[in-house]
Amino acid sequence: MMATTRTSKALRLAEGKFSFVPEELAVKCDSLIESYHAVYGHFCLADMLWRTHAREFIDRHGELRQVFKDAAKKRSAKRANNSLQAVAALIVALEVLVRDFADWGTQFPDAQQEAKKLLNASPFEPRVWLMNEYLYRASGIRREYARTLAPFRTTKVL
Repeated sequence: MMATTRTSKALRLAEGKFSFVPEELAVKCDSLIESYHAVYGHFCLADMLWRTHAREFIDRHGELRQVFKDAAKKRSAKRANNSLQAVAALIVALEVLVRDFADWGTQFPDAQQEAKKLLNASPFEPRVWLMNEYLYRASGIRREYARTLAPFRTTKVL
């Protein structure tokens, strides 16, 4: 079912309450997070999760909260980063579905509805905390990262 070891960690997070997240999207979101932090470093990953309102979402979902706590206790920076990256990938996947970014919500309407239910439970606006961090900057969209999320099934150019 899983494509890579880290992706399997991200998708294992998705089991249960988040099992509706399409595997293909989870893989692409993980790739997006990995490529972003390969350039900018992982030192900011925990802060990105915590200083955005994504922390409220993480705090409401016990499995995500536990992964975040465990990552803070790990001695290995690589393991901690992989855990935080899995949380970030899952949250970005939910945001991509809700926003229908690159037609993901259109391709997976049931998953989009589930993501909307989860994210609309949040009192904060907008409900796309990490997409804004990873994909947008003052001068516009970061196309090199946005292309990472393009579905396999479409030729639509972002």
